[in-house]
Amino acid sequence: MTHSASISVVIPAFQAERTLARAIRSVLAQQPRPHEVIVVDDGSTDRTRQIALGMSGVSVVEQANGGEASARNAGLRSASTEWVAFLDADDRFLPGRLAAIQTALRKDPGVDVVTANGFLEIGGQLVGTCYGPQWPFESVDQRREILRRNFVFGHVVVKRDRLLALGGFDETIRYTTDWQMWIRLILDGGRVGYVDERLSVYGLHGQSLSANRLAMAYGGLASLSSAEGHPSLTTHEKIVLNRSLEDQRRLVARTAMSVSLVTDAGVRASAALVMRDRGHPLRLRGLAAAATLAPRLSSAIQRRRRRGYTVGATGRLVPDTDAADLDESDADVPLVSVILPFLNEERFLDGAIETIQAQSTRAWELLLVDDGSSDSSGDIAETCARDHPGRVRVLRHAGG
Repeated sequence: MTHSASISVVIPAFQAERTLARAIRSVLAQQPRPHEVIVVDDGSTDRTRQIALGMSGVSVVEQANGGEASARNAGLRSASTEWVAFLDADDRFLPGRLAAIQTALRKDPGVDVVTANGFLEIGGQLVGTCYGPQWPFESVDQRREILRRNFVFGHVVVKRDRLLALGGFDETIRYTTDWQMWIRLILDGGRVGYVDERLSVYGLHGQSLSANRLAMAYGGLASLSSAEGHPSLTTHEKIVLNRSLEDQRRLVARTAMSVSLVTDAGVRASAALVMRDRGHPLRLRGLAAAATLAPRLSSAIQRRRRRGYTVGATGRLVPDTDAADLDESDADVPLVSVILPFLNEERFLDGAIETIQAQSTRAWELLLVDDGSSDSSGDIAETCARDHPGRVRVLRHAGG
């Protein structure tokens, strides 16, 4: 690995005519440029293929629609370099990304995958970062942590032969297939490297894969289940995995209830599963009990709260590009201002913020007042404000 020309960039694309050209331009602008840019047209019926073919230095692989895993595998097989970078068609690289990855590979040639920090974007505005105090990259015990959460941000550069030797991405898992891949790779002795720089932009919107919460929850369950019976698991790792599986099953149950409330289908059955499981928070079980008693009313309330929005990656409410705008009645809901002063409360601030975010109404603002903290409390508050622009503000006064 001596220069960035040894990196191929694979862009899986499905119905991506609106964003594909921008993604490709962000790759071609890298200095030096990658060895090749491969767009995998995953059965698009719009102008995705024509746009890719019309851009210089881009090759196109066409296939019937098979999903993200299938498209990534097709790109891996077509690439001619040792290292392959993945970029979704609705995202983009920032200047210097491939050069920074190349430097990281020279410093640590033993890694099999490298990722980096990046920005999250909603409606053209940057609202946060992929990694931060609330979602850190794991560098110490990656075996244990990958069984708890997918700490590998998807804009990765991978060692092509290593992934192909493991069979590539599992095409039977349509969502979270990357998590399942990293579980297999890390349990097989692989290691993930990290560049602590913001080098790409990941878009959050209602039509993205990450907006399909229930499918993702089931995908996460399938990904974790694939680790059961792995011969290298230690006793402690099996305990971690079992806890994660239990948490993921509860996530599936409460997500299914949320979806049923929005669609007004199967409300009683999905709510009853949540109500009977004491592992769910008491407040959620109370909501489930109400839904079993008055499913139509509960559905109507939930649809009104969610009208015009969907839940994207990281749990953020983002505008749904297929839904109508919020109706005028929402403007009549009174706004509640919550004032939260803090001084060196890094251990408890996240939990306090979460109690506000968990409220059933969206008609609130949060004022985080930093009283001169010297620990990471201020960083936690700033991250929250970036993640919720217009809803959360950080205030400080001179001298603390």
